[in-house]
Amino acid sequence: MEATMSRFTLPVREELSDINQTTYDNIKKKIGFMPNLYMMYNKNENALNDYLVLQNRKSTLTGKEKEVVNLINSQING
Repeated sequence: MEATMSRFTLPVREELSDINQTTYDNIKKKIGFMPNLYMMYNKNENALNDYLVLQNRKSTLTGKEKEVVNLINSQING
């Protein structure tokens, strides 16, 4: 049996709310691009900003450890 992979359609900046466009601009300015995961969160008015709060909260992981987790997740998800 062959597995099929679903594809998601990412919004473009012009389709985002004003709040999400501002967040988009800030992230793109800071890191030089907008990760696909963030663009998927941008489909909802609050999801990306809520995710960023969660991502940046105090943790027992170091910054490097968080980055490793994010890179592995990105690699697995293509």
